[in-house]
Amino acid sequence: MGELIGGVLGGIGSIAGAVVQSQAADRATQAAQQGYQWLTSGPGASANNQDINNGAAAGDAEAQLLGLKPAGAGATNAFNNYLNSTGYNFQLKSGSGAITTNNASKGLLNSGGTGKALVKFGQDLGANYFNNYLTQLAGQQTAGDNALTRTANAGTQAGTNATSSILAGGNAVAGGINGALGNAASVASNYFARGA
Repeated sequence: MGELIGGVLGGIGSIAGAVVQSQAADRATQAAQQGYQWLTSGPGASANNQDINNGAAAGDAEAQLLGLKPAGAGATNAFNNYLNSTGYNFQLKSGSGAITTNNASKGLLNSGGTGKALVKFGQDLGANYFNNYLTQLAGQQTAGDNALTRTANAGTQAGTNATSSILAGGNAVAGGINGALGNAASVASNYFARGA
């Protein structure tokens, strides 16, 4: 009779342990899902999503400026954004004004030298600012790519954690049931072997 009670208690213990393990696995799954949801819709999501959107816009602008997209309104807007966002127009006006004022004070305003100086200044300014602008666009694309990678990694990790937790919970329950059935079978075998 003691073996019967021991077997029943062992089976109950196996099932209880499996249930506790299963509940822990469920909590781990919920934590993984909450982490992913926080990244995609929580307080940090706005900045993360903004980085992704800005990176995509920077890539689009870069493609338009480099002629990789068909010319049209978008390409014109990209060029105008370049001229305005970098302070190019201000620098061009200030530098050109300085050259013309300086040469005018010398009586050389309408000379070929003034024209050459204006052309050279404009070309140098355009080349420097354009390269700087492309570098800034590339930096924004990198920030967008990094944000997208963070989101993808968080989703992958959440999925992996959830899958592992679900499998661990299922294995725990199955192990508990198998243990309980094994204990019951052992008790029954012992009971009937004694000729009860």
